[in-house]
Amino acid sequence: MNDLIRLSDVHLPAVPIVLPPHEGQNLEASALILTHGAKSAEQVIVDFRNRYSPESQRWFRRYYLKAHRNRDRTSLRYAWNLDIPSTDRTVGIFKGDDLAAAQILIGNNMAGAWMSSISWHLCEDRDGDEPVAIGRFDPWSLLQDITPADIVRLRDARGLVPNIEGWDFDNFYMHRKCPSCGQKISINMFAFNIDSAQCNKCGVRPFLSCALGRLLHLALPAVTGQGEQILSADQALLNTVEWLGDVNAGTDHLHQEELPEHITPHLMLEGLLKNSRLLAAAPEGRFALAPTVMNHLADNQDSASMVIGAANLLAKTIQEGGPFTDTHAATARLLQLVERDALKALKELN
Repeated sequence: MNDLIRLSDVHLPAVPIVLPPHEGQNLEASALILTHGAKSAEQVIVDFRNRYSPESQRWFRRYYLKAHRNRDRTSLRYAWNLDIPSTDRTVGIFKGDDLAAAQILIGNNMAGAWMSSISWHLCEDRDGDEPVAIGRFDPWSLLQDITPADIVRLRDARGLVPNIEGWDFDNFYMHRKCPSCGQKISINMFAFNIDSAQCNKCGVRPFLSCALGRLLHLALPAVTGQGEQILSADQALLNTVEWLGDVNAGTDHLHQEELPEHITPHLMLEGLLKNSRLLAAAPEGRFALAPTVMNHLADNQDSASMVIGAANLLAKTIQEGGPFTDTHAATARLLQLVERDALKALKELN
């Protein structure tokens, strides 16, 4: 059977082994956010396989079977250069005409490589006139027509098992160790926003923690008073809120791997808020906008009231450490735009 038929639905072919979840491993499912246009991780993989189907690929790797003289053993050979047979390489040796062993050896031979644009051809001889099987470099093609009994037989007889960890030939998954509990995390980055990946053991978001930690570190002197400050308190604060809001996260989802031990992400945001030039502390625990911004909004009291109200709600959520939502993210973007327009107008006046 050749894996040349395009899938008409969103279901992947059955395979004789248990594969890692399409979404990724050790994730809090309720926190995952699909990328634009994606309906499910499985649908994303199906669409990708259709886009890079074997028959559409210009490049391929030809493998062929070569029987030994006693006919009891067969070599799986890779034709490295189709014009120079002497460059062929032996990938593996097995008893008889074992196609199941051949296909697993093909997969293991390229484990860890990126192979989306290259198909594999398994042929009866080097000429390759009649391929026995053709497919993509992925588990669903490489394990086609292989039964669970074949998997057990090859494992027990010769220790041959699919190297599934290395069979992510399309690089669907991004991996990271949770900085809090050490659990290995992976996420299908084609299907989900990687910042929505949350450890199902401790609740930390490893990819988000790393990215935001580096951003906050650029503004660390605004809080500690030491070192060279690269990013202003307002830039760091509003960008962080926007980032957190886009994936419905709070400071309790962050690990302080990029920050000093005594400064948690929550304390860092509070420190940035205290040093903000855009949001200044006002009586009764409220916040007022910078004079530059207020002067810019003076001609439109309705807009001024709306911006002040949104800014105070945002400041309160920052003090609470979140969680932040898309509304907070939108408010952060609004404040950045208002400040930019105010500074632009001031510059034009001067």
